[in-house]
Amino acid sequence: MKTYTPLKSIQNFDKKALLGALLAAGMAMGSAGVCAATATGAMAVDATLTSSCTVSASTLSFGSISALNVTADVTADTGTTLQIACSSGTTTPVIYSLPTSPRILTRVGGGTMAFNLSQTAGATADNLAATATGEAIGNGWTADGAAHAVIIYGRIPTASFAGQPVGAYSATIAINVEYS
Repeated sequence: MKTYTPLKSIQNFDKKALLGALLAAGMAMGSAGVCAATATGAMAVDATLTSSCTVSASTLSFGSISALNVTADVTADTGTTLQIACSSGTTTPVIYSLPTSPRILTRVGGGTMAFNLSQTAGATADNLAATATGEAIGNGWTADGAAHAVIIYGRIPTASFAGQPVGAYSATIAINVEYS
């Protein structure tokens, strides 16, 4: 009868198991290179930059006006500055205010005064267009992505003051910049 030695069986088992595991790992590694494949394709990528402009403005102030001493048009010849920026390649934009945004200062409780807007200091007439035909932005303005100052001047004709009550008058004008 053969004697059974548990320790020797475990040692043999471990050696056999280790040898089998190493052999299986080697085959797996060796066959991985044989079974692997690579496919190549192309993916299209595109983007379109579109023209764009931004406009920001500060208040055009005529200041305090004495209702008794109005003998001439009141001007805001210091004007206000619009900051207009358009992307590079944009055509020189046209600037105008909408006809739905009338150039009339109003007072809470009643009273109105018409005013003119212009890109020219001291202009006696309204020369900032109120239609989409507009007026090209002047003064060497360039579409380069940076904000550039465009000065807008104002004038209140003397006739607008006649019979108007004293008080604070205000208006909000929508300024449009049309570009392509």
